[in-house]
Amino acid sequence: MIRLLALFLTFFTLQLTVETNGLYAQMVEICDNGIDDDGDGLIDINDDDCDCPIDLPTSLIPNPSFEDQTDCPNNENQLELAIPWRQASRASTDYMHTCGGFLQHPLVGGQVPLPMPDGGGCVGFRNGKPSKPNFKESTGTRLLEPMEDGTLYTLNMWVGFLSASTSPEFELFIYGAFSTNQNDGILPYGGTNDEIGCPMNVEGYEILGSTIVSGQNEWVNTNIEFRPSRNLNVIVIGANCEENPFNHYYYFDNLILQKTVEFGEQPSVTGHPCMNNVSLDLPSIEVGDTYQWYKDGVAINGETNQDYIIPTEQEDIASYQIMVTSLDGECKLSAPYTFEIPEITTTRFVSICDNEPIQLNEQDVLEEGVYSELFITEQNCDSTVITNLTILPTYDIFLSETICMREEYILGTQTLNTNGVFTEFFTTINGCDSVVTVDLEVLNSIVKVDAQGDKVIQLGESTPIKAEVSDFSKVSFYSWTSSDSLTTICDTCLYQVVFPTETTTYTFKAFDTAGCDVSDNVVIEVEQYYETYFPGAFSPNGDGINDIYYINGTTNIARVLSLDLYDRWGNQVFQNNNFPVSNELFGWDGTLKNVPANPGVYVYMAKIEFVDGHIENFKGDLVLLR
Repeated sequence: MIRLLALFLTFFTLQLTVETNGLYAQMVEICDNGIDDDGDGLIDINDDDCDCPIDLPTSLIPNPSFEDQTDCPNNENQLELAIPWRQASRASTDYMHTCGGFLQHPLVGGQVPLPMPDGGGCVGFRNGKPSKPNFKESTGTRLLEPMEDGTLYTLNMWVGFLSASTSPEFELFIYGAFSTNQNDGILPYGGTNDEIGCPMNVEGYEILGSTIVSGQNEWVNTNIEFRPSRNLNVIVIGANCEENPFNHYYYFDNLILQKTVEFGEQPSVTGHPCMNNVSLDLPSIEVGDTYQWYKDGVAINGETNQDYIIPTEQEDIASYQIMVTSLDGECKLSAPYTFEIPEITTTRFVSICDNEPIQLNEQDVLEEGVYSELFITEQNCDSTVITNLTILPTYDIFLSETICMREEYILGTQTLNTNGVFTEFFTTINGCDSVVTVDLEVLNSIVKVDAQGDKVIQLGESTPIKAEVSDFSKVSFYSWTSSDSLTTICDTCLYQVVFPTETTTYTFKAFDTAGCDVSDNVVIEVEQYYETYFPGAFSPNGDGINDIYYINGTTNIARVLSLDLYDRWGNQVFQNNNFPVSNELFGWDGTLKNVPANPGVYVYMAKIEFVDGHIENFKGDLVLLR
């Protein structure tokens, strides 16, 4: 603790020499009388002459007052000059310092309130701007040692304000993260995007705490207490994550972060500011200690007890501290208690359906707009709730629809195919109840078609199909379709011949001028027939009768894949592949190497493919006669 015996002596510490008469005048700041004794505009403990510091611990934040530097700043966006600070966001903060005279943002205007809380350096930052509402600048750094999971920490810091329009009341946020190294993407958290807005829009961050701060052309001290949910070694300080289309600007200085138990003792508080019954008390006073209460750094005359009752007429924000002076002249200041009658303002966004009013100010409201309601909390505080009300539409729709006789109309959960008026209740995507009413008319086709009767044929046969239409003048389009996709048909012919290889359904459909269709089917049943004819003998004697041995068949045969003839000793005498049936040009003329073969019994072996793709093998005897 610092000895301040000299501060309370009434002798002179400053001398003013008056040469004309040799008279010496002395001036000194007395630290407990509420008077600016030395005329420097600073009263009591606001004056550096009264050096009785708050017992603040060493900060876990390196260079907490931005005094260690590589150079003096001369323009915006130069935070890196303060060792070891880094830009926490792609939207970059500004380093201000008296050493270079850079004390105001070139675009925002307004100079840093002087003197600064600690030394000659601080950081300035934006909270949004008109062209980029998500342009939010944050300050961040790695800590000297990690914060521990579940441990209570306090951040004591100073926030600087310009005018009420440039620096209105705002919510200060503290964010935390864990970084394995300096280049793992934690800082800056926005990468190359200056509109990320806040750390919560990327992975790895959590909100540690927040507080609402306000002031005008001054520095305001504030505390935020929080418990990390995990070990963290990176801290980021900035505004909230909400869009802000204004040029709002603020300052930071003297960021003291440490375990709460390490901070100096704060007066205990009873009562509540809204109830005008706040009492402050500093326990554990040593025998012989003297004490003095201060408001905003100025001594409160006559308040020299260890407790103090804040007057009921106090309405403005004020900071209260007690100075304790021991018998040996050492003094210490308590941590400040900030008295503030909270003006609780909550903004909510509410959407309702246009047929479901909401109660606001004890009235049913069904019009969009912004509504303000005043409530009184249990502690007698004014609480304002601002409701941004959006009206979501509901629908009462009437439709007149027509369908054709064989069609169906889907109305919500209903499937309709009859004349009538039908109603369906449904919920919109926004959850509003709506109703749709449909007057449905079912149209009959104005034409008739007849695809004639079903038929039975054998494999390989053809058959005609024919359709008749009752009134071509009322037909806009017609066509044939087949159940066999491989069958080739004339889709626009009323009459045609078809060659099905399997049982096939042919559908004739016509569309009338009203857009309705009518159809009829004809089924051609195909009987499977896999027979062919192999002659039992032939006489290749040149008389023009039965001189060639060849296979006979009907149109059910697609081709002869192979025909092999052998003598009785198994010698092949003839072979041919892939040729049509019933064609003597592809048969055996009874010669072997151009020499007439001997009469006798021969064996045939044949493989035949039918028109439906079926393949069958045949074997038998034949007689060669001479």
